[in-house]
Amino acid sequence: HRGISSRVISIRTPQGDLQTAWVRQLLASDRTVYAGSYSTCTVPGYGGQCIKVCFPLPNGRAIVIMRPQVHDDGSVTVISDGSQFGDPGFYFVVEQDGAAWARYVAAMKETIHVYEAEEDVVRADHELRIWGRVFLRLHYRLRNKNAEKREQTVVQT
Repeated sequence: HRGISSRVISIRTPQGDLQTAWVRQLLASDRTVYAGSYSTCTVPGYGGQCIKVCFPLPNGRAIVIMRPQVHDDGSVTVISDGSQFGDPGFYFVVEQDGAAWARYVAAMKETIHVYEAEEDVVRADHELRIWGRVFLRLHYRLRNKNAEKREQTVVQT
């Protein structure tokens, strides 16, 4: 059996903040290929709530701050498109000997457009750019697991 599993885990911090982890593993080996922590935050360079995504790295982490944009059709795009430290964008954090250094990477931009494709199915178009050029384009399909359980219940009765 091949492919990638996808688990979403909600975590409440001791301070009462809600964070969500998304863990994806190879089905053949159970090796983790993706782990990210998702929460909300504010930054000085944007006047509203942003999405903060953290990825573990050796000796630190990558942090992507994305501002939301809601469209007339109900879809949402989150965008990391700032130009300087304090803006939505891509940050590298390195930790060593109890100290931390952060760097804003202005050349890295990211957009994720999330929209309803059909009942109980959401799709996302994800694009990463560096120096204005696309280097990765992904397309996701996310199904509501509770909908699958409802369908099984209906079939069994």
